[in-house]
Amino acid sequence: TGSRSHSDHYSGQQRRQHGAKEKPEGTSANEEGFNFNEAASVSAASASAQRGTGKSTATNSKANADYKAPPSSSSSPPLRSGSSSIDNSRKERAMRIYNKIMFLPRKSPLDQSMIVAAEGCLDELARLPPSASHARGRNGEVNADANANANANANADLSPADVAIKLFQRLKDQSVTLTGQMYEYTIQALAKQRDRVSEADALLREYIAVWEGQKRRQQQRKPSRHKQRQQRAMKPPNSILISSVINAHAKDQDNFNAEPAQRAEHLLRTMVRLHDEYADADGASPFAPNTISFTSVIDAWSRRRYAPKAERLLNWMEEYGASYHRMARADVNADEHNASILMGYGPVIVRPNAATYNAVVAAWSRAATDAKRNQGTTRNIDRTEAAENAERMLHRMIDTEGGLPDAITYASVLSAWANSPQQPYGAGRADDILLQMEHALDDAFMENSASASPRAAVPNVVCYNTVLHGWSNANNPERAEEVLCRMVERNERYPLVAPAPNVASFNLTALAWARSGRQDAGRKAQDLLEAMEGMSSAACGAAAAANAENKSDATKANVRPDVVTYNTVLDGWLRGSTIENALCAEELLDSMERGERTVKPDIISFNLVIGAWAKAGEETSRQQQQRQGSNRRSSGVSHINSNGGINTAERAEEILHRMDVAGVQPDTISFNSCISAWSKSGRGTEAADRAEALLLAMEELHKRGKKKGKKSNTRVHPDAITYSAVINAIAQSGDRDAPFRAEAVLARMETMAVFKRSTAKPNTYTYNGILNCWAKSASDISEAAQKADDILSRMEEGGHNMPAPDLVSYCTVVNAWSRSSHPDKATRARQVLDRMMTMTKSISLDRNGSNAARYVRNAHNMVLSCCAYTPREAHRQSREAARQIAIQTYEDIHSQSSPVQPDDATYSNFLLVC
Repeated sequence: TGSRSHSDHYSGQQRRQHGAKEKPEGTSANEEGFNFNEAASVSAASASAQRGTGKSTATNSKANADYKAPPSSSSSPPLRSGSSSIDNSRKERAMRIYNKIMFLPRKSPLDQSMIVAAEGCLDELARLPPSASHARGRNGEVNADANANANANANADLSPADVAIKLFQRLKDQSVTLTGQMYEYTIQALAKQRDRVSEADALLREYIAVWEGQKRRQQQRKPSRHKQRQQRAMKPPNSILISSVINAHAKDQDNFNAEPAQRAEHLLRTMVRLHDEYADADGASPFAPNTISFTSVIDAWSRRRYAPKAERLLNWMEEYGASYHRMARADVNADEHNASILMGYGPVIVRPNAATYNAVVAAWSRAATDAKRNQGTTRNIDRTEAAENAERMLHRMIDTEGGLPDAITYASVLSAWANSPQQPYGAGRADDILLQMEHALDDAFMENSASASPRAAVPNVVCYNTVLHGWSNANNPERAEEVLCRMVERNERYPLVAPAPNVASFNLTALAWARSGRQDAGRKAQDLLEAMEGMSSAACGAAAAANAENKSDATKANVRPDVVTYNTVLDGWLRGSTIENALCAEELLDSMERGERTVKPDIISFNLVIGAWAKAGEETSRQQQQRQGSNRRSSGVSHINSNGGINTAERAEEILHRMDVAGVQPDTISFNSCISAWSKSGRGTEAADRAEALLLAMEELHKRGKKKGKKSNTRVHPDAITYSAVINAIAQSGDRDAPFRAEAVLARMETMAVFKRSTAKPNTYTYNGILNCWAKSASDISEAAQKADDILSRMEEGGHNMPAPDLVSYCTVVNAWSRSSHPDKATRARQVLDRMMTMTKSISLDRNGSNAARYVRNAHNMVLSCCAYTPREAHRQSREAARQIAIQTYEDIHSQSSPVQPDDATYSNFLLVC
């Protein structure tokens, strides 16, 4: 980068000695007719005569003889990553010089020819791509041997950056006067390698410090009457070199680390300081910052979601460019200015372009898109406010003289609104902006393309898909389908300009239907799938008949459904939560297995169908319990549902077994979904037995998977969800021994965790299942409620890695006391309620019906139920205490400070007490 003027360490007297003319400043070595080989031989002979020996001379001359001067790069940029033959030849030339220089003894001084050869070697290394490698010896040292075959057979690799920094350090250790080109070439080689950018930054700072020190010494030197020998000044680090390091920092892949962006900004401010200090009267200097310098720093902060920082740098860029624009020479034409920039100096002309504004818009869009990744960067920025700022930057870009907004700019703004938490307003705002783009395109076509407005940006497929994603987030599938239909219609109207929908467009629309959770979501998603299949088959037929001459037909062929499409449709059937939806999901899976569809099912496809049967069984069991009454407990007899006798859990387990036949190995999610289907099927003891059997199968597969055999399944390992689902199935069985079976499963889980056979550890949900077992057995086992209360106390203490209780834990224990026949159950239930209310002080409760508020209300109602159903054989004092507790509980739930409001059960239970 920049002008490459070689041999700047030669004085005028040395050049006259070799027969070269005095070259004017800015002329390259090849232009003045300088001969590197001649210089090497003369300098080597001179050095040999002074030392009185010819040993080192022969080696130095041979090293320089292998080096050929690179072509001058002052007029043309260097070849970055050319053909492999060019890179290999450069590699060989560089390594020959490098090996022979590193082979010299460290105490042996380097003559001028070797210094020139070393500089040429660094130049070749700077031109090589970062992937090029070189030979290295066993101990990390390069084996430099006179025999070329030994160098070629080295057993390790070095990158160009490694070779460059080792050679540069060797020159520094030899007390060689380092030139500007040596610094420049080494920095370029380091900046190309991602993991060496920090070294390039440190070396650039050293280069700037050395140059400034030499500059100050020249300014402090007193003029003399005698004609002194002039010393050539070091080449200053130009703006292109500094910008290359800034750009390397900006492209750092670690977007969570702000240090690369800070270093890039520091270099930019150093650039500005040097320019302000050393600029001439015309405002020109080698350090003049340009648009690329500012844009790279802004992009670095944008990638790390520091949107306010990126916008402040944009404001500074505009102010700085405006202040120096007045200082630029009025008589400098465009060609002269561009030539001065290529040579590394020139007046400052800094204006934000489209890339600059896009970086700031992208920063605000990233701040509005992903809240989790914004932690530590834009923590105090509201996501809706970030979307508004992104749109504000879009209008600012339109109103200024900067680059006009393009599809990338609009896509960033649309993404900010589509991912805004304020839905459906965000999706509607994104759709409005897309409509503005469409109207601008319509106006451009109506006014004729010759007189069309240049500010009209054509929306691409990314813009449409972003709006579709926004309506999917807003759970509004109808609007998403409208956008898709509009996209198809506009592509038919403007086939050369308007984009055609792709597979992602249909997938996002199907996802919008699936996320809606409606009963007809699966049917709507399947209709889109069939439309895709029809368009794909029609396009393939037209292409075969006409050799794809029609562009519209060629684009329709891109909507062939993939496995994501089918899985999205299956997800829509799953969310329907009915037997009919589960049957439709299984039918689609059957057609995929038979090869009637374009793709084969994967593990996600099978898991979705298993989940569809699990949810269908859960919904059917819930409806059945509502019909039978909430107080009726499941027995060990299998229930025949109103769906014609379909056992949803058995159908889910059948799908699990079919996975092996299809050659798809099930994973933990497959087994967990099947166990959950049994636990929520309401089939009593049968469900508990099947759930435990599946758990044993998982443990056996996990044990085999550790051996890593050819047929072993390493995807299956029981986790906390697995054991919790089995415990829940046992709790729903209604067996008298259910609490003891559940505690046995818990003990097995804890044992496997202790001996590191499994990573599953009991959590709050697991212990809530144990509490539920004791609560359901409270009417049959006298000490069941006390057992549940004891477990809750241990959870509150937190010893032995016990998880902390939640609202469900307290509510379950209160339910256990309400089911028991203990004479003082009202007092004990009220004590649990008081402990529960102490915990809720740190929880924000919504009086209008959040889950937390419902649990607190149910706990109050169950305490009133304890008071109402205190046993008649209880002591009179116990009954009086129950009456007082009921009055206190009723007053608490009606007080203004109560976090919940009473419901029908509150009044009915209190009336029973009265």
